[in-house]
This record gives sequence, C-alpha cells and structure tokens, in this order.
Amino acid sequence: MLLTLIRHGEVDGRPQVLRGRTDEALSAAGHQQLQEIVATVQSNVDVIVSSPMKRCHEFAVSMSKQRKVPLHIVDQLREIDFGEWENMTLAEAEAHNSQCFHTFKNDTEHWHPPAGESYSAFRERVRDALVYILALKSSHILAITHGGVIRAILAECLQLTPASAARIGVPLAGLCQLWIDDDGNGSLLRLQWIERPC
Repeated sequence: MLLTLIRHGEVDGRPQVLRGRTDEALSAAGHQQLQEIVATVQSNVDVIVSSPMKRCHEFAVSMSKQRKVPLHIVDQLREIDFGEWENMTLAEAEAHNSQCFHTFKNDTEHWHPPAGESYSAFRERVRDALVYILALKSSHILAITHGGVIRAILAECLQLTPASAARIGVPLAGLCQLWIDDDGNGSLLRLQWIERPC
C-alpha cells in the first residue's frame, strides 16, 4: 500500500505557534499550498483520510468531491493537545515552563505539556489511526493531517525513537510517501518536502 502523508497548509491566525486543539481554518495561501502539492501526486488515490480539524478537514472534503473518492474522518489524526502552550511560540512556551520545555526538547518520549496530552498518549493514538488506515486495504491512501502526526507515523513505520522523529522537519503543505507492506512494517519510498513560499 502507498500512503501519502500531507501536512495542512498555512492557517488563519497567529503564525509560528504551537497549534494543537485550536481549530482554525486554512488561509487562502494555505489552500493554494495544498492545491499545489496535491497536484504533484501522480498515482491514483483510492481513499482520503483526514484529521477532523478545519485546517485539514475542509480541504479533504473538497478533494474527495473533486476526485470522487471516499473520505474517512479519523479523530486519532488530530494534532497533539498542547494544553497551556496552545498558541504560544516556542520562546513563550519556554518562558511559561522552562523545565517542561527542557523535557520537550531533550526527552520527547516522556514529555507532557502543561494541562495537555502526554506524548506517549499521543503516540498511542496515532498508532491506532495507522491501524485503522491499514485496515482500509486500499492501494493508495492520502492522509491530510498535522506535522506531529506525520512524525509519529514515520517513527512507527520506520522504527524511529521519539527523539529521532522529533528532529524531522515537516513544512506546511509538506508531502512524504511510504510503501507499507502487509505485516505493517514500512519502508521509505520517497521523502519530498516543499518549502513554505516566501
């Protein structure tokens, strides 16, 4: 099975912040970014799966209608809940709780944002989403989701540690593709990111 993972594009609202449960829609530029990256997907898509968040879901609905393929909204594909760090920049999060920020940067596996979702619970949730996706038994599935989710899926499929996965840069409207064999082990076929337009 070919799994194409796409991060949502630019959103309305404050830029360069930790955005998890905050449900903001794509900006016009973000919508354009997604249209451009989706146009590079050459093989036929059988199924689309999406996070329920507006920045993913609204584009997924329009793409599903345009391509006439089924759409599955998968709640487990939501971004991690950053708790008290929602809508903070990294500098603001560090100032808010420096000890927690140190764990965030150096021990991702044991990190738990203040009043948010622990990384271990998030990783387990994303693992459940991957099980659901694999059960669809389609030849090519396109997932529209979030940067943290994409890192967690790559970590699961490629057997990366949380610390290694945390170092993967996932730009807005970035795309990567994985071949996943029947026993659930992934092998990297192509890793292609596009940079956010200046």
